[in-house]
Amino acid sequence: MRRIVFATAFIMAPLLFLAQSNSSKNRETRISINDSAAKKMIQYKDSVVEELKKTETSFIPIVNNNNYEAIIELQKRNREKQKKAAFIRIGIGVFFLMLLVYSLLRRKKKANNA
Repeated sequence: MRRIVFATAFIMAPLLFLAQSNSSKNRETRISINDSAAKKMIQYKDSVVEELKKTETSFIPIVNNNNYEAIIELQKRNREKQKKAAFIRIGIGVFFLMLLVYSLLRRKKKANNA
């Protein structure tokens, strides 16, 4: 019983001490945010980010138009490929049909001659 209590205390003690927050880090961040130079840097960063967002949104219609035209062109190419493949399949089918008819006619001729 004592071993279980000591083992539990031994395991829980480091967890309790490590769970405490470090208040000195919080003070450092508060000091740096209150600094006027840091405020200016933050404002500059925010203005740059805002300006980048504006320029990115102005390019979106151009990109969308280019993508739309590219998609239409891709669809046209795919349709042309599909038409070509369909004509080739139809041609092969007609060829085998003619071959079948020819072979059946030859068999009839052989059967009539015998």
